[in-house]
Amino acid sequence: PGSRFLRAVHDAPLPRHTPITSIYTCDDEYIKPYRTSIIPGATNIGICGGRFVGHFQTMYDPQIYLMMHGALTADVPSP
Repeated sequence: PGSRFLRAVHDAPLPRHTPITSIYTCDDEYIKPYRTSIIPGATNIGICGGRFVGHFQTMYDPQIYLMMHGALTADVPSP
């Protein structure tokens, strides 16, 4: 957090007509603090509490897979 790159990414406007989804886990061992995964104006889905899902488990977690699949296959209105 606090790097010039992350500030530039955070300050840049989101692309118009492109839905953005951020799926993050509060248990991530590499993305600290997890709140840096929250993107204003995007669909943000936090996996927090109830069960441990770390950074690498997100690639193999069946519930997260379904969330990613849903985000990637959702109908997008034409601009």
